[in-house]
Amino acid sequence: MECASEYSQQTAAQTVTGDDYYRSNPKLLWFNDEQGAIVYLRKDRTTHVLNPVATLLLLLCDGTSDSETIFSTANSVSVGFSGHAHSSASHDIWFQQAITDQLIIKKSGLVKPPKPIPPKKLKKIADNLLEDGDFGATKRCAEAILKKLPENADAWYLLGDAEHGLENYTAAKVAYEKYQNLSPDNKTIAHLIRALSNEEPPSKAPLDYVKQTFDEYADTFDQSLVHDLEYKAPELIVDALKAHLPKPDRQLHIADLGCGTGLMGKAIGPWAKTICGIDLSTQMLSKALLTEMYNEIHVADISAWLSANTQTYDLLLAADVFEYFGALEEVFKLAKQHVKSTAKFAFTVEISKKQGFELTVSGRYAHHPDYVAEAAQRAGFLLDSISEETIRLEYLKDVKGLVVVLRPS
Repeated sequence: MECASEYSQQTAAQTVTGDDYYRSNPKLLWFNDEQGAIVYLRKDRTTHVLNPVATLLLLLCDGTSDSETIFSTANSVSVGFSGHAHSSASHDIWFQQAITDQLIIKKSGLVKPPKPIPPKKLKKIADNLLEDGDFGATKRCAEAILKKLPENADAWYLLGDAEHGLENYTAAKVAYEKYQNLSPDNKTIAHLIRALSNEEPPSKAPLDYVKQTFDEYADTFDQSLVHDLEYKAPELIVDALKAHLPKPDRQLHIADLGCGTGLMGKAIGPWAKTICGIDLSTQMLSKALLTEMYNEIHVADISAWLSANTQTYDLLLAADVFEYFGALEEVFKLAKQHVKSTAKFAFTVEISKKQGFELTVSGRYAHHPDYVAEAAQRAGFLLDSISEETIRLEYLKDVKGLVVVLRPS
């Protein structure tokens, strides 16, 4: 696993002796820009983000100078280094850490600067930096790739994601549009561009976008959503339902709308006599089948399935589903036709501060609490409970949502 480390601030360390000559590790690859450098050590697959001072020190480690000479030369250079630690003490600290991390070694003999990181390897490094939330370093990597390969679609997508994480939404839209020009069949990017525009949003996300997104996401969905994004919707729904359901005895007939890989089915399992799973993505449903929680599954759009089906259920569930619906009135009315008189309908939505609903920059919809309650009432439901919770992370920030439990009126 590659990791990033920043040498601009380090704790105190022992002083480096002035009698040793230092050179950069010949196994280093790098690229440098006005912000410093990103270096990759091939031996242990680690990535290090260096500020301009650390970059200068690395370059000065050419095998012909001892630490005193290197420090003296570095101290004579001050242009462009404002805001970064720049003293013999800070140099000494960086040296100690760089030796520990094997970025530099004690050895004499002239050595050339590190070789450039090939674009393909730089893309992998950038993917890991993006996953770690270092959006600035990710952006630098993407821009470095594009300088060499301006028609590289993946690099434009990466740059869009980095700008999105930095909340530079106009720049993100430009990068995504560059990607779209090179990969016009990508429905996900088309929807993201729409979300970043000032256009009137559709009443629900396009079905081809939803299907493509989750078909591509299926293999890494559980790891990404549960572990990386700390997704909690199924557990939050079960916690909310405990106050409104009898003790679990595998007694309920359940429909899991937008069941995905089956996370909701596993969470509600103790109450389930039967579970019917519905999802638009065949790849996600193939994962749901492996849980052995579902008695039947249907590849279908939720609204279409609710319109065609006549079965009624003790419990309807929709975990992280209505984030792909804007208007809720129609789907709520359809859901009402499938609940028994004593049934519950539980789901999550992301919270909007705007009245009604909005298509957010993430490409998902968010809903105002009043709108959710009013749409439920118009569809023939009463509110059992509604609570505000953190349902997941997005670009390392909490995403607030509502956990709602309804009953038929």
